[in-house]
Amino acid sequence: MISMFNYLVVLIVVTLTVSCQKGKQEVVSTTSTTKVNNKKDSLSAVSINEVSKSPLYTDDFNYLLVEGMKSIKENNSKNYDEVMKRFILSSKPTLGLSISLLMAHENHYGRAYFDVYTILTIYNSSQVDSDSDLIYYLRKSKENGHMFDKVYLGKSVIRYEDI
Repeated sequence: MISMFNYLVVLIVVTLTVSCQKGKQEVVSTTSTTKVNNKKDSLSAVSINEVSKSPLYTDDFNYLLVEGMKSIKENNSKNYDEVMKRFILSSKPTLGLSISLLMAHENHYGRAYFDVYTILTIYNSSQVDSDSDLIYYLRKSKENGHMFDKVYLGKSVIRYEDI
């Protein structure tokens, strides 16, 4: 009885292992074939796991916050811009809002005011009290030297000259 039980357990484990190996080979061959035959469809063949492991989504947010605070303290706009690019493209762009607000108010950096507008408009629209708050950040952005062509506020288009 015991030997039959051991035999069944070994048989089940081997069967599962072989089927998993076969499944992995099919996924790999499908992905590589798609990438070779049709470059436009190569993104559709990428698995969710591969996307979630992308550097854009796995940024060390503590590191970005520390670098952002260092940028504010040193008034380093170049480093701030790099940090904010990574925040905006990450899976948690709203974490960069505090860095943008501090850089804007502490160092009067026009791009930071514009980043506040961008984050509030795109990612936190439900937390904005009124359009006048957003216009304030656009106005401060312009006053502090940041140039932009036009922006959208709800259904309205606001040109740089109109701010």
